[in-house]
Amino acid sequence: MDIIELNYSYHFTVVLFKCVWADTTTSRGIKQDHLGLTSVNFSRPIHTNVREEDEPYIMASEAQLVYYVDDEVAKEWGVVVHVKPRDLYDMGEKNEEAEVSFFPQPGLNMSVEGDIEDLQLTREDDIEDPTENASENIDDVA
Repeated sequence: MDIIELNYSYHFTVVLFKCVWADTTTSRGIKQDHLGLTSVNFSRPIHTNVREEDEPYIMASEAQLVYYVDDEVAKEWGVVVHVKPRDLYDMGEKNEEAEVSFFPQPGLNMSVEGDIEDLQLTREDDIEDPTENASENIDDVA
């Protein structure tokens, strides 16, 4: 597989994968057995870059991780095995909008009335300064 990274003047990059495309439009190219396993025939690839409209590349964001197990009976067929990459979590669709309901909370719209100049903003009780004896608690580093 060829991997191409297009760098657009260091503003952004696009990663492309060159793929071998199987003809999945006919029963000659794809089939599903009674167990639900999907097999793909790669003996007749499409999008081989012979015609102008053939495009063998996909963007990395369009790729899915799969591998193919060779079919021992039908040699030109491969059984598709989907792999969920490690550390990949389903975070939902990007276009998904979260429903957020607003519930007014009592006391959040408080206003201070009157003269606030006499409002005390410091504590006058005698509390111990936590940094006062800090040097005694530090081990000597040599």
